Amino acid sequence: MNETRRRFIGFLVAASCVVTGVLNVHAAPPPGAASQYRLLDLAACRKPAAVAPALPGPTFEAYGAQRRLLNLDGSGRCVLMDFWIARLGGSESPGMRVLEHRFMRVVHRKWQPFDTPLRWYPFAVQERRSGKTYLVDVPTEEDLDDFMVLKTGVPRVFTVTGWVDQQGFVSELALQEVTEGRADILRALSVLLETRAISGRAAPAAERARIRALRDAANAASPSTSP
Repeated sequence: MNETRRRFIGFLVAASCVVTGVLNVHAAPPPGAASQYRLLDLAACRKPAAVAPALPGPTFEAYGAQRRLLNLDGSGRCVLMDFWIARLGGSESPGMRVLEHRFMRVVHRKWQPFDTPLRWYPFAVQERRSGKTYLVDVPTEEDLDDFMVLKTGVPRVFTVTGWVDQQGFVSELALQEVTEGRADILRALSVLLETRAISGRAAPAAERARIRALRDAANAASPSTSP
C-alpha cells in the first residue's frame, strides 16, 4: 500500500512539472512590457477599384509569388507589395535564385510603380501617447522557406516622411530610419507578436524566428536592459 502511494505521489509530482513547463512556455509576456505601443493592422485599408496586375508566375523562372495590400503611408489607402523568387537566366543553380519585388499604388485610377527601401512586408507599431507610427522591417529565413533568397537580417525601424514625386522618375515612399529609441520599439514589437502568437493567429515558425531576431537586436542595441 505504501509503495502504491509513493508511486502515485511521484506521478503527481511528474505531472505537475510537465504542466508547469507547458504553462511557462506559453506564459503571457510581462504586463506593461509593450504598454506604450500597439500593433497596427496594415491590411486594414481601402482597396482601389482599379484591377491590380496579375502576380508573376508560376513558372520555372518565377515562382512563390506573394501579394499583400497594405496601408504603408498612413493615408488609409492600400498600396500593393508583391514578392517572388526568380531564377536568373533560368538557371537551376541555388546561387542564381533571387528575391524580386514590385511595389505599386493607384495614381489617377491606374496602378503605378514606386520605390521604397523595405526588404519584406513590414509591421507597424504606434506609440499610444504621441500617436506616432513606426514601420519595422524584420524579414526572416522562414518567411519564404528559402534561405538563399531571404535571410534573417538586422531589424530596421522607420518613420514615413511622405511621397516623393518627380516627373520622369519612379515615385518613392520616403522613409527615415530611426535610431533613438529603436531598442524599445523592437522589444515592444517582440512582446506584441508573442502575444499574438500565443493566441494562435500567427504562423509559428516565422513568428518565433521574428521574435528572436527582434529581441536579439534590441538587446544588442541596449545590452544593459533586461529582455
